[in-house]
Amino acid sequence: TLRAGRAPRVLGALRDASEASTRASARLSELVGALKTFSRLDEGEWQAADLNDTLDATVALIPAELRGDVEVRVRRASLPAIPCRAREIGQVFMTVIENALEALDGRGQLDIRTRLEPRSVVVTIEDNGPGMTDSVRRGLFELRFQAKKGRMGMGLGLPVGRRIIRQHGGDIEVESRPGEGTRVTIRLARSPTETSHE
Repeated sequence: TLRAGRAPRVLGALRDASEASTRASARLSELVGALKTFSRLDEGEWQAADLNDTLDATVALIPAELRGDVEVRVRRASLPAIPCRAREIGQVFMTVIENALEALDGRGQLDIRTRLEPRSVVVTIEDNGPGMTDSVRRGLFELRFQAKKGRMGMGLGLPVGRRIIRQHGGDIEVESRPGEGTRVTIRLARSPTETSHE
């Protein structure tokens, strides 16, 4: 029999354990859904895909240890499905997001937005981290550029990422200044006639 003074503490501990279990189950469900999305992306080469779905799956797969205490905010516009190699686009998203989180080093904000332009679908990934100098920014897309703590330290790298995006009739732009964070803008063509299937 529990003493009267211990009962509230035990009930509180049980409630906390139940809430933790519920959160863990929700996270597991989210990860399973993201993995299913990525597995479906392998079903074909060029296919129509909603980049919001690809982006959501990418964000869900961010490792907790890399994310740290960074506040990740995703704002989605309504987008049409566009012809693309969705798996490759997801890998580019992951590279840019991981590199931004590495630059933030566990603290700060990461804003991810999608929007529609007349000829393009646009994704911007912006952090409020330390930023970079013009010389570093210019070297990001050069294959010889290497940095253990820089923005090419993870994933498939920006040179390969830019090649993939250009194969989709788009491009990647990087804007950054020391102490003012970094914004990466990814544009992809909306229609097959604007897309180069290399």
